[in-house]
Amino acid sequence: MTIYRFFKRSAFTLAYIYRRFHEEGCAYRATALAYTTLLALVPLTIVAFTLLSFVPAFQGVGVRLQNLIWENFVPTSAGMVAAYLSQLTQNVTGLSIINIFFLGIVALLLMYNINRAFVAIWHTEHHFRLSLHFLIYFMVLLLSPFLLGAVMLLGTFLVQSPLVTDLIGWPYLGKGLLFVLPYVLIFITFTLFNWVLPSAKVKLSHAVIGGLVTTVLFELAKFAFTVYLKFFPTYRVIYGALSVIPIFLVWLYVSWTIILLGAVVSNVIACGIPEKYK
Repeated sequence: MTIYRFFKRSAFTLAYIYRRFHEEGCAYRATALAYTTLLALVPLTIVAFTLLSFVPAFQGVGVRLQNLIWENFVPTSAGMVAAYLSQLTQNVTGLSIINIFFLGIVALLLMYNINRAFVAIWHTEHHFRLSLHFLIYFMVLLLSPFLLGAVMLLGTFLVQSPLVTDLIGWPYLGKGLLFVLPYVLIFITFTLFNWVLPSAKVKLSHAVIGGLVTTVLFELAKFAFTVYLKFFPTYRVIYGALSVIPIFLVWLYVSWTIILLGAVVSNVIACGIPEKYK
C-alpha cells in the first residue's frame, strides 16, 4: 500500500507540474527568451569584455570565461557558434561609449525578460517601479563580470596550488574531480536561478531540488541534441553553412524550456499541490 501511495502521489505531482507548465505559458516564454538570448548574446559578451578590459588583472579572463561557458552549456554540435561569437567580440575595441551603452540596454532587456518569466511562475507581485528594477539589473550587469573574473582567478590560483596539484595527480581522485566539476558548475548556476530570479523568498532546499532537476534534464538534452545532429543532420543539409543559426536557436529554446520547467518544479515543491488537483 505504501508503494502504491508513493507512485500515486508521484503521478499526481508530475501531472500537476505538467499542468502548471502549460498554464503559465512556459513554452511560449521559452520561445521569447530563445529569440531574446540570440539577439542579446553578442551585446552581453561585448559589455562583459569591455568591463573586464578596464582591470589589468583581468586581462585574458574574458576569453577563458567565455570558453568555460561554451564548453559546459552548449552541445558540441553547436560549438561553431563560439567561433562566430569570438570573431564578433573582437570588434569591441572599435565601439564608442554610446554603442556600448545601447548594447548594455539590450542585455538589460534580456535580464528583465528572464526575471519576468520566473516572477510569472511564482506569481510574485512587483512592488518596485520599473526604473528601480532596471537599476538593479544594471548593477548586476556591471558587477557580474568582475565577480566571475575574480572567481576565475581564484580557481586558477587554487588549481596551481601544491595541494590541489597533488590531488589532481592521484589516478582516480584527479580524474573524478575533473569529471564532476563541470556538472557542479551547471548545478550551482541553475540553483541560483531558482533561488534569486523569482523575486520571492525561496528556500534553498527548494531551489536545490529545482536546480538538480534542471541539471539532469539539461545534460540529457545536451546528449540527445548531439546525437540527433550527428545522425540526423537535417538542418545542415537544408541550410548548409547557415545551419549554425537555426541549430543554436533550437538549442536555446530547449535550454529555456528545461530551465523554466525546473522553476515550476521548485514552485510546486514550495507551494504544494492544491486539494482540487489531488
